[in-house]
Amino acid sequence: MSVDFYRLPRAVQERFLDCSRGRFEPTPWLLEPHRRRTHLMWAAVGIVLAVVGFASALLGFGKLDSSLAIEPPLAIGAYAGAFVLSGVCLIRAQRLRRAGGQSPFVLGTYVFPIGVVDAPSRKLSTFPWTELASVAVEGQCVKLSFGAGASFSFVADSAERAQQIEREIPESRAKLEEARARNDTTKLAQLDPLLDTGLVSPLGPSQTIPPPAAPSRVTTALALVVVGGALGAGVWWGRNTMSEEKIFSETVARDEPAAYEAYLERGGNRPEVRDTLLPRALLRVEQAKGTVEAIEGFRERFPSTKIKPEVDAALRAALLDELKKAKAEGTLDALERFSERRARYETFLPELGEARRQLFAAALEKFRSGPPKKEPALVDLVGRLVRRAEKHGPTVAVRFVHRDDASHELADSRVRRSPYYMGKVSLPSQFFTVRSLTPIARSSGDRLVKGLQTVFARGLLAFDLADEIETSEVDTSALEVPTVLVAYRVRFSGSFVSMKPRAAFVGAGIVFESTLVVPGETETFEHAKKFWKVPPLSMLGEGGAEPGAVYEKMASEAFSAFADEYVAMFGGR
Repeated sequence: MSVDFYRLPRAVQERFLDCSRGRFEPTPWLLEPHRRRTHLMWAAVGIVLAVVGFASALLGFGKLDSSLAIEPPLAIGAYAGAFVLSGVCLIRAQRLRRAGGQSPFVLGTYVFPIGVVDAPSRKLSTFPWTELASVAVEGQCVKLSFGAGASFSFVADSAERAQQIEREIPESRAKLEEARARNDTTKLAQLDPLLDTGLVSPLGPSQTIPPPAAPSRVTTALALVVVGGALGAGVWWGRNTMSEEKIFSETVARDEPAAYEAYLERGGNRPEVRDTLLPRALLRVEQAKGTVEAIEGFRERFPSTKIKPEVDAALRAALLDELKKAKAEGTLDALERFSERRARYETFLPELGEARRQLFAAALEKFRSGPPKKEPALVDLVGRLVRRAEKHGPTVAVRFVHRDDASHELADSRVRRSPYYMGKVSLPSQFFTVRSLTPIARSSGDRLVKGLQTVFARGLLAFDLADEIETSEVDTSALEVPTVLVAYRVRFSGSFVSMKPRAAFVGAGIVFESTLVVPGETETFEHAKKFWKVPPLSMLGEGGAEPGAVYEKMASEAFSAFADEYVAMFGGR
């Protein structure tokens, strides 16, 4: 039978207290104080939960490579849960510990004449002798077992007392059965400390002894939630703050893109990492590639980066490095290829214009100082030509102009009067017409162009052979591009005959008058040269030769000699 001490009538409560303290009969034969360790277990669990809550904050703490370096807000719930559960356990331990001290009777197991009264708490359980199954005595130890499976052990003051109790139990059992059979309240009262005898003291209090006051469960629960939540939030915030400081220091120490990306991935939110440090580290990687394209790719990825001046500086450095390689080739073509590739950076890279100027200046200086000794007028005009080419392009045209001469009719007449006249096929004028000389002039022009091109790189001055001018008089002011104008005329003189085979020829003086014209310049450079050619009669031989072949060789030699001399005057080859 079990009863709640605080629900018993006041008279029964007072009677049990007096009996348990030995003031009135029945007094306890034996008492085994209740040595409870449950509160220690609850306290231990509470401490363990608190330690686990704090220790879990060390997981991934300050480790850049850990996904727990900066915990998400969800972790607040985990921390709060651990601390709330810890508080529940500690409060439970405290209540259990205080329960013994607040109890009006000694918590323990009593042996009364009626049997065993187990009072570990406010709940009192009675095990009467009528349910006793066995008694075992060993020295001072008395062990009582009941039919319900309950058993209790007690330590008597002495072995004799233990044996005496063993003898008294049957007697008390008999008295209990007899008193119950007779319903003798007086006898039962002498045996049972919890018996309600019905006697109430008119002078004593009538209200039952109340249980010790305990805080409201609702209030306690709310307090635990508030405190646990606040503590969890505090631990989470403090832990994340210190961990973020540590991983940030490690990130800055490593100073590489992977570290900054890991920092942001972990949840780091410092704007300088995202806006400055990471872009700067990535920029260094792209700079190491040493190409303009790498920097351009970076600019596309970070169009509004806060390190734009550094990006511009990196781009400029890459462009200058590429320009340096183009300059090392020493040709305007290389610079033009660079300029074509990087046209959008013309204003961003003034060094390109300077490189062009240096290249033109170097070429001009080489022309001035190189052999042979050149006429000052030629040097001056070529200098102007080169400076013009910087702005307007390198094209220089080479054009021939055929001019007629009155000596042609006299030469034909002289050949006709010769006794070695071979007929109309030998008249010289027919072999020195524009139509006849144009192929020879073009061949000479190719030779002239190739020779002049050895003086200047084609990117600086590009000499090209243009069509022959049909009119003999040329208005040089109307020329739109720089031009080497070569006017030529043929003057016949002298008579030459061959005995075998019979033939009559005339000598030819081919006069070349060249003019270098630069549009926009009033000054020109003029050069005149005459080449006297006699018929190479050795070509005739025994089989003879066509007169046209003889005159063609005379013209070809003169044109070639002019081209070579003109090129040499410029220092070409």
